[in-house]
Amino acid sequence: MRISSLIWLLDSIAKSEWYPQSSFGFTLSEDKNEELELNLPSNEQSANLFAKISSNNKQEIIEVLMRSENVRIERIVSRGHSSPEDFWYDQAENEWVVVLAGSGTLELKDPDEIVQLGIGEYIYIPAHRQHRVRSTAADTETIWLAVFFQE
Repeated sequence: MRISSLIWLLDSIAKSEWYPQSSFGFTLSEDKNEELELNLPSNEQSANLFAKISSNNKQEIIEVLMRSENVRIERIVSRGHSSPEDFWYDQAENEWVVVLAGSGTLELKDPDEIVQLGIGEYIYIPAHRQHRVRSTAADTETIWLAVFFQE
């Protein structure tokens, strides 16, 4: 996917009826001079989200695919991973995450909630809402695409 397509996709999500923009709080800058940092193979304009995935990973893999001043996009690959028992993410950014392959279960606080996500399912987590990964599929890789953004 070319970066212009990715930017269009994210902007479309932010402006879509799926998630009202006022609650999503996310628009991409139309400033063509905004610095974008991309983590692509050298001399390439595109890459594959499903490429270079090893089933022998002992650790969860987190790759920053793109970064700008207010937006960071990560590919996260998990297989049977979970957050440590007493660990909770408490991030300064909002997060929108979708499962591209596999499955995962998240725990969220305030209000307490358990959310199971499968292929194509996504969740919006506002900044500072504590959450953790309860589990990911043990028999296959779970591939997450996470978009972090500031209002």
